[in-house]
Amino acid sequence: MFSDVVALLGRDAEIGVVRRFLEEAAVDGCSLLLTGPAGIGRTAVLEAAATMASAAGAWVARAQGGDDEADLPFAGLSQLLMPVEEVVERLHHRHGTVLRTVLGQDGRAVDGEAVVAALVAALEAAAGARPVVVAVDDLPTMDAPSARCLRSLARRLSGHRIGLLATARTADAGDGFTECRLTPLDEEAAVALLAARAPQLVRPDRDRVVREAEGNPLALWELPLRAGQAPGPRLVSLFGEQVAVLPTSARHLLLLAALADTGDLDVLLGAGVHAPEDLGQAERAGLVRIAGRRVVFAHPAVRATVTAAATLDERRRAHAVLGARADPRDSRLRHLSEATVGTDEEIARELEELAQHLLEQGDAAGAIAALHRCTGLTPPGAARTRRAARAAYVDASIGGNLDGAAALPGPGAGGSIWAAAARGHVLAHGDGDLDAAHRLVVGALEAVGSEVEPAALVAALDTLLTICRLADRAELWSPLRALAARHVDRIPAELTPSVRSVGRLRPVPPDRLDPATVVRAGWSLLAVDDLQLCAPALRGVLDDGRQGGAAGSAISAAVLLMLDAVTAGRWDDACLLAQEGRDLGALHGHETLAMLAGAGPAWVAACRGDEIACQDHTSRMIGWAAPRGARLVHHHAVHARVLAALGRGDAETAYHQACTISGPGVVEPDGHGSRLIMDLVEAAVRTGRHSEAVAHVGAARDAGLADLSARSALLLAGAAALTEQGDEARARYEQALAVPGAEGWPFDAARVRLAYGEHLRRSRATLAARLQLTTSLATFRRLGADPWTARAESELRAAGPRTPRARGAVATVLSHQERTVTRLAATGATNRQIAERLGLSPRTVGSHLTRVFQKLGVTSRAALGQALRASDAAGNPG
Repeated sequence: MFSDVVALLGRDAEIGVVRRFLEEAAVDGCSLLLTGPAGIGRTAVLEAAATMASAAGAWVARAQGGDDEADLPFAGLSQLLMPVEEVVERLHHRHGTVLRTVLGQDGRAVDGEAVVAALVAALEAAAGARPVVVAVDDLPTMDAPSARCLRSLARRLSGHRIGLLATARTADAGDGFTECRLTPLDEEAAVALLAARAPQLVRPDRDRVVREAEGNPLALWELPLRAGQAPGPRLVSLFGEQVAVLPTSARHLLLLAALADTGDLDVLLGAGVHAPEDLGQAERAGLVRIAGRRVVFAHPAVRATVTAAATLDERRRAHAVLGARADPRDSRLRHLSEATVGTDEEIARELEELAQHLLEQGDAAGAIAALHRCTGLTPPGAARTRRAARAAYVDASIGGNLDGAAALPGPGAGGSIWAAAARGHVLAHGDGDLDAAHRLVVGALEAVGSEVEPAALVAALDTLLTICRLADRAELWSPLRALAARHVDRIPAELTPSVRSVGRLRPVPPDRLDPATVVRAGWSLLAVDDLQLCAPALRGVLDDGRQGGAAGSAISAAVLLMLDAVTAGRWDDACLLAQEGRDLGALHGHETLAMLAGAGPAWVAACRGDEIACQDHTSRMIGWAAPRGARLVHHHAVHARVLAALGRGDAETAYHQACTISGPGVVEPDGHGSRLIMDLVEAAVRTGRHSEAVAHVGAARDAGLADLSARSALLLAGAAALTEQGDEARARYEQALAVPGAEGWPFDAARVRLAYGEHLRRSRATLAARLQLTTSLATFRRLGADPWTARAESELRAAGPRTPRARGAVATVLSHQERTVTRLAATGATNRQIAERLGLSPRTVGSHLTRVFQKLGVTSRAALGQALRASDAAGNPG
């Protein structure tokens, strides 16, 4: 509900005043008048107050003013007393007689003071021992006798546990009341309210509504969300009559002001058809005011009313006047496009050029709006088809709106290369039908010659590259490589179809404005584990999407930053980014990326030993990906299961799982299988498959994996060391740990150190072994990687005397996740509340707590806090 949202947003100060009023009223009686202009949210705060009063045990009586009952004496008091007629019947004879008269049961005249006394008696009798709150909305429009009695009541509440809360536009209506005036919402609250009203709103429309509403909650709720929509009827009704009685010339001037980007007085009067007197009439009517050389509407509803009252022809003529004088270019073109009837190729061409400029400046929403206006102004034919497809592609890939692209015709039905790119994007990201998307885009690219539009070529190749990544199948890459080779001199470096060529990329400036280029660079750099070259720019794209900008690009940015945070050991950040990616993806129908976002939580759960959460995440991912051929999603899920199996010491399961992604001796540098080099080799070695492990290391070397990235070199050298013995193994481990920046991938480096420590211990190099094992243990503990912590601790015990625990230590260490759940449970949070806080299922939380009870030796939630403090004091890690 509207009132519910307003009561929660931007009204902390007012709610504080109301809370103090209720506290005072419950003791000695008092009154409060909520004032403010139309639409400011007086009723919302009144409703919040009534809810607070009821929750605190007060008895609440309500009444509502209104023109329909303004002529009926005591109609307002009847609203208050009608629900308690039986109480009135039982009142003392004197009070009962007065109130029966008020309720229309007796024709005798009554004294106002007697009515107030009887009203107090009735309220207290109805409430019993409880305090009373009388909530009256719109006091000035109530019938005069009721309003007079209520004002008198406001002055006579001392000594009674009664609070009188009323609303009015000004304090004049509430003689005897304490006033609380509601002011406009600040920008932060206004944006939050609008986000609740329309979360899908793009930034230009959002900024326009926030600007026009001027902090008025009703205006934020009912202003047209997009150009051309009608405002809500409640908003228009506020000033409809005042606007209607103005002369035609004055209304036309107001229309110009309502449609203008600024209220520049020189622009409005400079058309030569208006005189200052026209403005004076509107000013005297209280509809506008002059601030310097600008016309400012007295209330956002005035602007909405003026626009809604004008005919389509009047609005077009007004836009034509503004278009002839507006500046800058985008404002001029907007007005001219709105003024044009039919088509106009010249304006359409200018709009397309403007859209390209806006894209390069990072204004995706402005570019999308310009492209759609451009399409509408283009004469029917090939140019219009192309422009419509381009608008749909940009709207889908950058803006996040898949609907327009899904409705486009295919290339064989009058479409274009833009249409293929747009529909391919929808198939890949929305439906997840990657095979169909691949056939569509490859077919369209093979059908065009060298004369293809450069921007369209980039769009189609970008879509195809994305499809190949998501499908993660070697055979799909060949057509892409052939097409890229054909146009090699016409595509940017970030569109290279092989990770071997990504070395041409340079750091992306953090203030890079073009979200499409940033995201393309991000995917390419992620493939070579060098995302930090564009991480600041990606964070800028994500921030823009959070504020209603390039939502499609923001989804990719969230997933990219999440995948990078996983390998960089920022696991809590990874889970937060994953949730944001899932939420954005679900909101905009980008199912594939929403599912891929689950890779982060799955990976973290696997490494931290949370088997239940890992199974939950990976089951959802595999169940969705398997029938769609979205193997990248599938492979990330399986990879998480491989890590979970290795962590618990089940190398046999880990080996078979890893082989479903990439069999021994098969390494495709562009595929996700190249990320499992050390996982598969470790599982093979631990299950006695030494020849398979050696073959896989050889295949990785032949594929040039060590040259792809420093992380790949670290993992390959670590994998090779696992297959060696003696000094050769030691040399390989040292080679791995000497890779520049190896500690930037803390989990990977700690795994190599753990394996190195195991090798050194078996070689009886005890001191060297303890150094490697102690370092790896510290990293695993910091990450909360509990199964790996246990492995490192076990190896340390085998390497020599263990460090004694502090006296009173709990024998069994809590995992990172268990400790987090326990802390929340100790505060009194329920399983469901904990689940929502941590992004888990209530069942998973319950399983964690069951294990915690066993480990800490407690039988109730009440004992958790003390047991946890004892564990912390004992120095247990977690």
